[in-house]
Amino acid sequence: MAPVILASKAMLGQVTLENLHQYKDKDDVSVYEAMQEYGLVPENILKCIIS
Repeated sequence: MAPVILASKAMLGQVTLENLHQYKDKDDVSVYEAMQEYGLVPENILKCIIS
């Protein structure tokens, strides 16, 4: 999933932590793992929701 689409879905509350584990790149690295490698906290994605 493209980063822009992921960000949009996150802001709409359409992305779960489970999704972050499921979405993987061609090297089988999940979005969750990639976020951690860049020093991000994947759990914070839940704070992106716009109400």
